[in-house]
Amino acid sequence: MNNETKRCISELPRQIAGAISEEMLKFTCPNCGGSLVIHFTGGKRRSLGVSCERQCFATNMDGMPEDPKWVGALGVHVVTGRRSQERQ
Repeated sequence: MNNETKRCISELPRQIAGAISEEMLKFTCPNCGGSLVIHFTGGKRRSLGVSCERQCFATNMDGMPEDPKWVGALGVHVVTGRRSQERQ
């Protein structure tokens, strides 16, 4: 995995947290292009976990100030990319 891919991965949680539903479902793994598995945990200690469905990486963001905009529409566990399209 090159440095540019690592940088993209480190920015993913912040980008996903700020995205609207339609944008969020389009995110894919910067390394392999596969779907992402995203899990949000609410409450006092909000956190967002992001991983590649093909196990290329896993990362998270803790201490979020608010729930992501997409949680109300999509729920707390979401799969993006091609797999999100298959479910519709």
